[in-house]
Amino acid sequence: MAGKHPHSDGEPRLAFTEISMIADDLAGACDTGYEFLDALGCVSVLVDSDAADEGCQPAEGLRVYNTESRGLPPDAAYGKAYRAARIAGRGGQRVLVKKTDSAFRGQFGREIAAVMDAFETRLCCVAPAIPDFGRTTRNGFQYIDGVPIAETFYGKDPKNPISTSEVALHAAAENDRPVGRIDLKTLRSKENAQRLARLISSGSQVLVVDGETRQDLDTAARLFLMRPERVLFVGGQGIGNALAGFCDSTGKKDGWTKVPEGPVLVVCGTLHPRSREQLARISKAHRLDSVHIRPEDPLSIDAASEKAASQLLEQMKQCGIGALCTPEDAVYEPGLVEKAISRSVRLVSDRIRLSGLLLTGGSTGYETCRAIGIRRLCLRERISPGTVIAQAPPSGMAVLIKGGSLGEPDAFLRFVETVKNV
Repeated sequence: MAGKHPHSDGEPRLAFTEISMIADDLAGACDTGYEFLDALGCVSVLVDSDAADEGCQPAEGLRVYNTESRGLPPDAAYGKAYRAARIAGRGGQRVLVKKTDSAFRGQFGREIAAVMDAFETRLCCVAPAIPDFGRTTRNGFQYIDGVPIAETFYGKDPKNPISTSEVALHAAAENDRPVGRIDLKTLRSKENAQRLARLISSGSQVLVVDGETRQDLDTAARLFLMRPERVLFVGGQGIGNALAGFCDSTGKKDGWTKVPEGPVLVVCGTLHPRSREQLARISKAHRLDSVHIRPEDPLSIDAASEKAASQLLEQMKQCGIGALCTPEDAVYEPGLVEKAISRSVRLVSDRIRLSGLLLTGGSTGYETCRAIGIRRLCLRERISPGTVIAQAPPSGMAVLIKGGSLGEPDAFLRFVETVKNV
């Protein structure tokens, strides 16, 4: 994590009461929210922003409102993002962070419009670079490890295929606000504040900012925080990391509470090779044969879920660990998979208390959390890039929700060991 920026004349600072965050998927909400844990002491992720009433919100620290809107149609995504931003900004916050996908999947521009409407701001910094993950923005185009984003596997994404790598086109999609751009030369110049002021004076409201390093993102955060207006920051872990460096420390940090005794359940609801490798490693280490769930059609979900749950209960009784996944030799409709997995986990949790639950895939994590009654996640520990462990109050069960492409090869193993040793 980037170090705290020292207090100095003219240096912007943020108190926890001045910043809030919304995210379009649960895995990203946890990963980007974690960037603020050291500074703000407490980070709570509200699993469903529409259910974020006062009863499930913490008194202090950063609140992250998950809209889970990436797969929604444009108008529905607008509505959910708008409602979340109204809640997130109702305390008079001057900074709102909107965590988005670094490949712009979902209703990227439409949700920017919604949040700007709700947050009542005319200034938005779009900074999608995540240098730690090889995501960079150069001349207004997004790259992964030097390859334009549309030419990577994201161009063939089954849910949201990406057709262009130009960030401004994504930001302007179904969003009528004028879009400008700040390239690396401008960002790194001593006159960057004056250049930004001229862009704003000329009518630009959404500014796409290049970035290749953490220092670039620190500069972007400082540049926009110096403005008098309310500011919307759009991006991911990269800009979150930068903004956290400007936050005043609360002087305390939430730690682990008691984790219940019981087995650990690992769920792999994605075919991404990274997650499959992680599953293979834990299966080999603990001599597990993963339970396969096969939701052939809507009518078969109940039977498939019950069968998988029964097999998992027996596996956990024998090994203390259960592993659930979809078979690699068959591709099922994503909605069916998420429903079948969430029902299986609910059946298991109704019959046995779990100490830990790992869910791969933001949508899988969201549907499962809702199915078993988890409304809030308190972030605790990052065990590898993109893999953040939380606890679910009031039970204290450890929960890890991660994207399919993220985490070290031994991430599943690390999760199990961490839960056992807390």
